[in-house]
Amino acid sequence: MRFSEHVCAKSAPGNFDSVRALVDSFTCYYPDISTWFVEKVTAGLANGSRRIIVDRCDNRINGLLIAKREAHERKICTLWVHPSSRDSGLAYEMVDEAIAWLDCSKPLLSLPEEAFDDFRSIVKIYDFDVCQVAPEYYRCGKVEYVLNGRLGSRATSANLQ
Repeated sequence: MRFSEHVCAKSAPGNFDSVRALVDSFTCYYPDISTWFVEKVTAGLANGSRRIIVDRCDNRINGLLIAKREAHERKICTLWVHPSSRDSGLAYEMVDEAIAWLDCSKPLLSLPEEAFDDFRSIVKIYDFDVCQVAPEYYRCGKVEYVLNGRLGSRATSANLQ
């Protein structure tokens, strides 16, 4: 990997804040993602159940992956690559690193319907399986594609995993 940074809450404030700002920009797909990041990811970084993998160049984030490793679930929670870095192999490098950390060749991953086509090569290369199509799981009128497992039922919209 060209450059990988593992971000934690104790990282330099600018590094953690830039990751949080990027995550906040995903609200169009996941309306409660800011709350999820503060409540779930920050706590998971502290207890070792979450890892943030960042590829950065000249203070710009080129790629971001957030992974969850718990006894009952291995999941790639977030995977994003800057448009100028797409088709460079960066997503594969980050997924490879996450798979190694998760110790799981087929982690759970969900994709919003708008992004599914962008991930077809990852689905094919890693032989991921579409196991569930979850209508309105995170947003009204939108489908979430679930790979390598199933999402649990949602009691509230703040139940992001």
